Amino acid sequence: MFIPAALIASSKPDLRSGYLANGQFDLAEPIFQNVLELRRESLDENDYGLLDSMEHLARCYLEQGKTAEALPLLQEALRQRTETLGESHPATLVSLGSMASWYRADGQLEEARKRFEKLVELRRIRLGEHHELTYSAIQDLGAIYFDLKQFDKAKPLLEQAQEGLKNELDNEHPKLLQNMQNLAVIYFETGDSQRATELLGNASKLIREKLPLKHPSTVSSLNNLSNLLLNKGKYEAATEPRQLFVEALTQARGPDDPRTLNATAELGVCYSWATKYDKAIEALESVLQREQRIQEFDYYQRHLRSAYARGGFPDKFQPIADKDLGDYRENLEPSSAKLRGRLCNLGLDCLFARNYEMAKDVLTEALEILEEEKRGDFRLPNTRTMLGEALMGLGDLDTARPLLESSYDKLKEHQDSMHPLVRGYNMIEAAERLLRFYEKVDEQDGVERMELELQELRSQFEM
Repeated sequence: MFIPAALIASSKPDLRSGYLANGQFDLAEPIFQNVLELRRESLDENDYGLLDSMEHLARCYLEQGKTAEALPLLQEALRQRTETLGESHPATLVSLGSMASWYRADGQLEEARKRFEKLVELRRIRLGEHHELTYSAIQDLGAIYFDLKQFDKAKPLLEQAQEGLKNELDNEHPKLLQNMQNLAVIYFETGDSQRATELLGNASKLIREKLPLKHPSTVSSLNNLSNLLLNKGKYEAATEPRQLFVEALTQARGPDDPRTLNATAELGVCYSWATKYDKAIEALESVLQREQRIQEFDYYQRHLRSAYARGGFPDKFQPIADKDLGDYRENLEPSSAKLRGRLCNLGLDCLFARNYEMAKDVLTEALEILEEEKRGDFRLPNTRTMLGEALMGLGDLDTARPLLESSYDKLKEHQDSMHPLVRGYNMIEAAERLLRFYEKVDEQDGVERMELELQELRSQFEM
């Protein structure tokens, strides 16, 4: 399609506030390619408008993950501006920020950190401490520390940027909303989960109201919100933002992009935690049939095995379980923590599949490794209560009783050492096993006591 140069030049501000601001980078890309081509033909190589077009096109590339295409444009713009305007000119500082953003997008976080630190210093000198662009650079530096998981360094920078940018930008500006998300995650990681949930929930709501689904801020918001809900054990609530996250990535990057495929697999895991096993199986199967494109294939294969076991598909579960057990014993070091972990997971799946004989064998092997490790946390009683269920399923009630009773009491003592993702499940499953035992041996006092315990646990973990 032919676009007159005059029309392109006059419409550029609308394009920036339209396609770029709304995250429609695939639509913006050909427009800015045309702009750049026309300006190369008519402008000097160091003309501001030409360099501006290079950076706009580079941004389109970066937002779509095309770092290789963006790099030469950013390098050329930075070189020309440094040579003609000097290092501390405001336009050069923009190019310095764009180049630092490239390193962040390319995963070179340490190099990005150094460049953003330099940018903050130069903007403070050239523009002043309270200039919008200085606050923006401070936010970018805080985001790098956030990516590096150095939350103690990220928090004061992001809080400073948030306070400063509130006076310069609309409260619903994407930069402020993205900053709110990062702060929410930091608050959660540092123990303030209530503040984190409120902040992230508000940010996510505003982002989805104001921006297209595939906008990078929307994508990031949905991912952060679902992760936060998962870490709080709110599995059912996490499925909606996780599903929207997959839809957003599909729109932004396409269904075959590796990041979309990994997000789809994570959606399957999320469904499994929420006990929506049919949906978990559908999501995981759709990805795992494309083994060459998915990272951590074995991890997601284990979750599919678990979904088969819990969802009532023993015929699909058993071949995978047999293969996995053979692989573990052949490829993992005997008596290793990794082997023990794999055996425990497989044993739990066998319990759900009601293959109690296999569960007994693998859990006994795992228990022997744990007893050698002499760990003082939840893992030993958790494995013992699972073995107690296997023995109960095989009818060995006398051996099962002490395992189920003592292990449940020990789990209550050690529940704080469990990861939030599994704490509620482990406690409730252990209590349900003991309840089923008392029902089986017709001990009414035990039944009533465990029913009350379960009621309290489900209220505590909102399950």
